[in-house]
Amino acid sequence: MALGLTRLFRRNNSNSDRRKAPRREPQPGTTILVIDDSRTVLYALKHTLEQGHYQVLTAPDGETGLKMAMEHLPDLILLDIVMPGINGYKVTRLLRKNMHTAHIPIVLISGTDQPTERFWGLKMGANDFMPKPIPRRNLFHTLEHQLANNAA
Repeated sequence: MALGLTRLFRRNNSNSDRRKAPRREPQPGTTILVIDDSRTVLYALKHTLEQGHYQVLTAPDGETGLKMAMEHLPDLILLDIVMPGINGYKVTRLLRKNMHTAHIPIVLISGTDQPTERFWGLKMGANDFMPKPIPRRNLFHTLEHQLANNAA
């Protein structure tokens, strides 16, 4: 299910504005690989992450994403579950089996928030799961958390 650009990121209606909330700047050169079959999602995530001072690579499918992950060894991967060809579960499993990519944090993203998707994603080796639409604040919080855990 494709989400419109304006619906990908949900506004948080709480009193805490994201611009007032402290955010850690990423280390220079921190690279995130976004794998999603939706051009709209790729564009929106790339634009948002670049605003957060991340370097962003994008892949339109699982096969391309696997190749890019092995070639570039990004610091984190945002991975859609439902894609034609190789789905996100299989990409996760293959990345975890490869000694060069096994350490890279993987955050699954999905258009549905089904407990079974979350369960299987974590069982395959993903580090976290986020349903779409993604609250922008949650996106950056999750990235900071996963990158900090991986650096420790």
